[in-house]
Amino acid sequence: MGIERRSVQDDRRLSREARVTLVMQGLFIFAHSMAGTFLSLYLWRLTHSLSINGIFNILLYTFTAVGFVVGGKYVKRKGTMTVYRLGIALISLFYFAVVAARERVVDYYPVFGVFLGLAGGFYWIGYWTLSYVVSDEKNRLRYIGLSSLTSTIATLAAPLTAAAIFSYSEGLRGYVILFSVALLVFLCAAAISTRIKVPDTRRKTYYLNHMASLVRRNASFRRSLIGNTLLGVKQGALLFLPPILLYQVLQGENKVGVLNAALSFLAIAASYLFSKYATAGGTKMYLFVTVTLYTAASLLLVSGISAWTVITFLVIHSICGPIKAGTYDGYYYRLIGTLPLKGELRVESMVIREVCWNAGRASFLLPLLLFVPDLETGPLAWIVLGAMVSQYMLAMLLDKRFSSASAIASPTAGDEAGPKQATGVRRGANG
Repeated sequence: MGIERRSVQDDRRLSREARVTLVMQGLFIFAHSMAGTFLSLYLWRLTHSLSINGIFNILLYTFTAVGFVVGGKYVKRKGTMTVYRLGIALISLFYFAVVAARERVVDYYPVFGVFLGLAGGFYWIGYWTLSYVVSDEKNRLRYIGLSSLTSTIATLAAPLTAAAIFSYSEGLRGYVILFSVALLVFLCAAAISTRIKVPDTRRKTYYLNHMASLVRRNASFRRSLIGNTLLGVKQGALLFLPPILLYQVLQGENKVGVLNAALSFLAIAASYLFSKYATAGGTKMYLFVTVTLYTAASLLLVSGISAWTVITFLVIHSICGPIKAGTYDGYYYRLIGTLPLKGELRVESMVIREVCWNAGRASFLLPLLLFVPDLETGPLAWIVLGAMVSQYMLAMLLDKRFSSASAIASPTAGDEAGPKQATGVRRGANG
């Protein structure tokens, strides 16, 4: 019994490359959470325009997808780490430009949105490909859970740091200091990335042109992409609205920072419990419970946008977000592990997923721009509610061969579609 238990623990142990990747991701998320959250708020403070923020984010999401497509090609040709480091370098350059431009960011906000989207696309295709490479079927759920835990700890430290900065220096100067600190952390993450080495893909060919044929022939993979588009709809709401809503009801960057830190404590607990106890067999149950809680929280927003309804909604998000993202991401990773060419389509699978995510995010923002003139009107809450209710379809789209306990025990579950060709595997931050 003791020997068997030790064997299971050894199987789930992370490699050195996986641990270094977690450190790099923690630094990146710390800087990204601090700067990215307050970048939206910075635009809001300068313009008080929901349309400018919405257009900025639509451009951001659109060109993130473009960055993924282009970055995926270079991952195949130049290697995962080259693209990963290029992404960090471009994001660092972006925040250097923000610090230099200051208030004039508003004059060029479409350019900033396009550049950040491209930079983010390069970073995230590098990171998600790296995450797949440094983990395996036996420890992937553990890696995803610890990745979520690391990211959540970083998102706890980020708002506390931001609150301290704004306590020391309010107004524009506080934003400049904050973006400068984030820039330094991005550069630290780039330096640490030199300590990790991963094997290049065996095949340099970029198979993106052939993915449409795979989607047509592989029903489980097709349904998983529909599910990722639905996830993008929810992400559109939860990446865009929280900092603006919090500032609207709390009226102060310090308060936004402190409350975000408190919410992160809840997310840390959820991430830890998920990494410790989650199993593939619970996929459908995890999705159903978290979506039900999201829907209930959205109904509170329908009753009125106020401090207590917004905070309650974000409490639910902090608890459910890591569980829901980790659940569907683990499912997606298991599925792509059974696609043709024995894992060589992982880059293309990440690219297609990101395109689906960003299509979903933009589809949430478009009705927001068309029908919601301000944050106080009823349509906002109803659009958020619709986005959360749509998530019930995720459970319906699952293939039970990749969402049950037997999915781990029988890795060739999808072989009926051809040699190592399943009909259908992860995230996420950001799910």
